[in-house]
Amino acid sequence: MGYTVTQIVEILGCNRQSVHHWFDTFEEQGCQGLYDKPRSGRPAIATVDYRTRLAEAIKTNPRRMGYPFTIWTLTQIRARRAREIQILLSESRVPQIMKEEGLVFKMASPLYNYRPTTDEGLADLQKMQEAIRGRLRY
Repeated sequence: MGYTVTQIVEILGCNRQSVHHWFDTFEEQGCQGLYDKPRSGRPAIATVDYRTRLAEAIKTNPRRMGYPFTIWTLTQIRARRAREIQILLSESRVPQIMKEEGLVFKMASPLYNYRPTTDEGLADLQKMQEAIRGRLRY
């Protein structure tokens, strides 16, 4: 049983023109014509080794590496990798690699999520809130 072009479009989520193009290519070249052809362009900079080391670095607390912070930012991790292996990836490529490796950036907890655990901490938080309210005009 075969499928109609409309059914193929619905199943694959593509357009009719693509399906007709595939049919024409198949008729001219057979199954071999449907494989992706090599593309021109610059070879990937992020090798398997680079990706592995990037993931390891992101999973490591920056303080263990001598930095004064505990959470990596995109800028910081890119700079570290550039210093280590002289390769600076774009700001868009690092998050792509992280996603492919199953890693995500998490936002640092801002001050307003601070929950004091002592009476002294609560008093400090209340003073900060009062100072902030004093600067705001309603």
